[in-house]
This record gives sequence, C-alpha cells and structure tokens, in this order.
Amino acid sequence: MFYDKYLPDWKGDIKVMELAWLGSLSRQKGVSANEMTVLIDQILDATGHLHVNGYTHRDIKPDNILINFRKPILAKLCDFGLTSNLCLKTFAGAENFVAPKILKQKLPGLRHSRSIERQVSSP
Repeated sequence: MFYDKYLPDWKGDIKVMELAWLGSLSRQKGVSANEMTVLIDQILDATGHLHVNGYTHRDIKPDNILINFRKPILAKLCDFGLTSNLCLKTFAGAENFVAPKILKQKLPGLRHSRSIERQVSSP
C-alpha cells in the first residue's frame, strides 16, 4: 500500500482531502448565468443536507465554495469551522455576506438598502 511504502513508521490518522482543481468561486472569471444557476442549486443541496442533519454552515461566501470543474460546473462547500447546530444564539461569519435581517438584529439602527456595506462600515 501507499502508506506502507511512503510512511512506514506513521502510527496516527491520515486525512485524505479532495483537490479542488479550479480553486474557490472568488477566483473564477466569467461565470455565466447558467453556471451560476447550477452552482446555487448545488450549494442549496449542500446546505439542505446540513439542515436536515441539524447543522448550519454559518460562513457561506465565495471563498468557501470550491470549483472542481466548469463544464459542467461542479461546486463543493468547504470550511465547516463555524458550523453549529441549528439552535443559533451567536453571530458568526463574514459581515459582508450576512443577510440584512441578521445585520438589523446586530445593528438595530440599520435600514435595509442596496448600499448595506456602506451603512455597516460607517461610524
């Protein structure tokens, strides 16, 4: 076996991870509307699987969506470091990717608008 040949004295666990050939969604250029539709469907399937099993991701953003292929597009959700059970009582994740409803709870004076980033970053 591979491990016997290359790691003969290793006694611990070995983690095998899949390689995302094209990197994260944030590195992709020219993603078409059709590709984005398929990608969103795949991410919704992943989050649905988490929710059915009692968990939520809490940090979905382009950096945490990995792309294996473009034709057809194949996306995978990664970075489960902030994953929690569905009983949420604390804020987690990147503020630039948070739903306005959550930000309004965190910042009571916040008004919903298209320029929510400017409102959040202003003093």
